[in-house]
Amino acid sequence: MSGQSCVRYLHISEIPDQYSIGIFVFAPYSRIPLHDHPDMCVLSRVLYGDLQRISLDLAREDDGGFAFDSNAYGDKSRRTSWLGSWWNKMESFRTKLPKGTKHAYKNHVDYLQAPDVTVLYPYEGNLHEFVAGPDGAAVLDVLLPPYDNTQNRDCTFYEIQEISSSWPKPSGKDPCFIIPTGQPEDFHCISGQYRELGEGDDFE
Repeated sequence: MSGQSCVRYLHISEIPDQYSIGIFVFAPYSRIPLHDHPDMCVLSRVLYGDLQRISLDLAREDDGGFAFDSNAYGDKSRRTSWLGSWWNKMESFRTKLPKGTKHAYKNHVDYLQAPDVTVLYPYEGNLHEFVAGPDGAAVLDVLLPPYDNTQNRDCTFYEIQEISSSWPKPSGKDPCFIIPTGQPEDFHCISGQYRELGEGDDFE
């Protein structure tokens, strides 16, 4: 599969509606594209290798606008005039994008190496993308609760729609839109088995 990204997944354990545990094994420079974890917490530990991580916070929306600290913008009349106008512009722009588009904030790109541990929450860091380094990597993932499309916890892939840098940044972070894309054609996640772990094809 030249030019494509293939990641192996070793399933370890799962109790529905409580947790699932598994290991993602990355070939050199392979990636898991930007995706979300609806209403979930996820603990990830790098077992070996290193990865670049892009993460985004999901906006806490209030009447269609970005979440913000109202005390940071002066008196009510000022907030009503310029920030209210900004909200209206943002929402008008979002409605012209594909269905399922959401507001988010970009975090700094960071670099993880074994044995680093990261945690994401329903809003903080809820979307992320991993790209392995030249030696590949493995990541242990604990999902609380696990994905379950019958409970509206399905995995959705996104791409980032940038917003003009001239627009305000209520949280101090870079706002953006995330647009659902479906699973990218160049990404494949394949169930694997290593000794007693996982299911599917054996690999070393």
